[in-house]
Amino acid sequence: MSEETTSEAPEEVTPLSPVAQKNHENVERLAIILSENEGNASAETFNVVHDLVDNIYVRDGFLHKFVELDGTNRINLIKAANAYLVSVAPTYEENGIEKFKIGNYTSFLTALVYSHVGANAAEELPNEVIEPYINIVDKLLLSADAFETEWSLTKLMKTARRNNVPNNIFYESIKATSYNECIGER
Repeated sequence: MSEETTSEAPEEVTPLSPVAQKNHENVERLAIILSENEGNASAETFNVVHDLVDNIYVRDGFLHKFVELDGTNRINLIKAANAYLVSVAPTYEENGIEKFKIGNYTSFLTALVYSHVGANAAEELPNEVIEPYINIVDKLLLSADAFETEWSLTKLMKTARRNNVPNNIFYESIKATSYNECIGER
């Protein structure tokens, strides 16, 4: 009696293009910088973080990874990203940080919170859980404007809020896009 075995060839993993690989590395780098921050970011480090999130592929890749996290880890990352902003925003001028960079980073933080809102809505959590985060999104959008953000992402989120687009749409659109596409792999 012989035992039949089937061996399937392992699934081939296509290597990323050099540009997408660099964007992936920067997504990981951004995650490390934010998670290791304890609310004491230097202007130099903030400029590095801004340059990372100013790259649409790094920002979108990070957002994609973010929406895959569970609620507790999303909240922890939002807190870390917020601590980062709070540590540099009050003294940005004295530290030579350009105003629009604070606005752009604020937009990035807004996208994190808005994605979290969408995840909560997709999980059908009650409005009592979602509403405080919506208020934070609206306040952050005003703050991003005050700091003269240049990002179309901010305009997109403002338009969605103004037109009462369901909260899960932003989250679902990020989740529906593959990570490789987010980081620029076509």
